[in-house]
Order: sequence, then structure tokens, then C-alpha cells
Amino acid sequence: MNWYYAEAGEQRGPVTETELSDLAKAGAIRDATLVWREGMVNWQPYGQVKRPANTPPARVGEVVCWQCGKMFSREEVIPVGEGWVCATCKPIYLQRLKEGASVAGAAGAHEYGGFWIRFAAKFIDNLIVAVVVLVPLIIFFVALGLTNSRSAEGNFGAVPAVDFGWVGRGDGSGALFGQAIMAQALSLLFQLIFVAIRTVYSTFFLGKYGATPGKMVFKLAVVDASGGKISYGRAFGRSCAEILSQMICAIGYIIAAFDDQKRTLHDHMSNTRVIHNR
Repeated sequence: MNWYYAEAGEQRGPVTETELSDLAKAGAIRDATLVWREGMVNWQPYGQVKRPANTPPARVGEVVCWQCGKMFSREEVIPVGEGWVCATCKPIYLQRLKEGASVAGAAGAHEYGGFWIRFAAKFIDNLIVAVVVLVPLIIFFVALGLTNSRSAEGNFGAVPAVDFGWVGRGDGSGALFGQAIMAQALSLLFQLIFVAIRTVYSTFFLGKYGATPGKMVFKLAVVDASGGKISYGRAFGRSCAEILSQMICAIGYIIAAFDDQKRTLHDHMSNTRVIHNR
């Protein structure tokens, strides 16, 4: 009997049942990994189809616990999406939910977040970061303007005019040139601060909650290829990769509209998925 399994969003195999069991023992295949063989209607998580050695065939009315792989009557299990969890495994399953795993991930039926709903979530996140960055800057510039105004009135502590030498001497263009340079420097500084704060913002929320506030509004979550919660390291890598998605005319975002799993460039680079977490 030949089996196929999913890894990083791609089909692997065929492998024999013995090889499949060896891959599971080695940790290459987990309970949530999707597997398929001839005769199965749909792909199912390995934990739902595996069966411990020397386990007798299932009797009529029995189902398999996708967590431990043992057989139970329907009265001894609880339904989980399209699968089942026994009473012994229920606390483990609930703990996984608290850690960010989804019911869809357990049952192997992810519903991926589409382009427009992710666009709306990103708009909310950018709005939050913009408020965090702009409010302190506005306060700073207002305070700076008041200080300069008082200095000009009393000529006390006023900063001397910058002498640009050969640049527009005598016609006032030197001052304008200096103001233009200052404006460009402040614009660049603002962009760097914005990117840095957004990276920290995204890393923190994805690492701790599996979703940013914008994604939480639409009940979206960022997960790894197996449907599990991502680590802080992967969250940071994804946040940094997102900078590249923006640098190439936002093409990194647009490709999500044409990807079968709605992945952006930074999702591909960090091997993550954005799913509905209902």
C-alpha cells in the first residue's frame, strides 16, 4: 500500500506503510500532517488514520482518535471538525488550542485568508503603527516650534543661521537648500522608525498570539505548514521578509491573489500560512 504525504505545501511520496511509520517516528510526519492513499476520498491528518501496532481492526460504530490513533466508540469521543478526540487526549487538544492551533488545523481543512481580507487587516495594523509613530513626532515638532518661537522673540538661545558658503550666497537660496536637506533627512528617519516599529509590532503579536490586532479583527491567524503556532524567531523572520514584499512595488503582497494557499512572498520565505481561526 503506497502513501503520499504533504510537506511544506507540496506532495511527497509514494512511500510504503512501513516507510510512513518510520517517517512518523523520526518526526518528519506529525499527527497534523496530511496523508492520502488510493481508496481515500480526501486527504486526512496522519493522526486520524494511523493505528498502533497490533491494534485489531475497527468494529462497526468505532472511530479513531486523531491525537493518539486508538479506536473508541462514538460515546467515548468528542467531534473535532471532521475528526474525533478521546477523553484522554481532550486536555492535550485543549492545550493545543490555547497555544494557537486551530480546529481546522487539527482536522486538516484549512480555510486560507484571501487577498482582500488580508489587505483590510494590514490597513488596520498600519493605522495602529502610524498612530504610535506620529503622535510622539507631532508632540516633538510642536514643542520644537514653540521653543524656536520663544527664542526668536527674545533672541535668547537662538540657533545661528547655517552658512552654506558657495550655495546661493546673498540670495537666500542657501537657507532653502538647507531646509530641503533637513526635510529629506527627517523623511528618511521617519520611514526607518516606522519600519522598525512595525517589525517589532508584528514580531511580538505573531509570536505571542499568532495574529496581529488587524488579523484578530477578522479572525485570521498565522500558522506554520502543519497548522501550528509559529515561534518568535519565525515571526521575526516573516516580519523582515515582509519588508522585501513592500520594496518590489508590493508584488510580494499581490501574488497572494494568485496562490492556491493565498501565500504572499513573505509567507513563502517563512513557510507560513494565514488561515481563518473560527
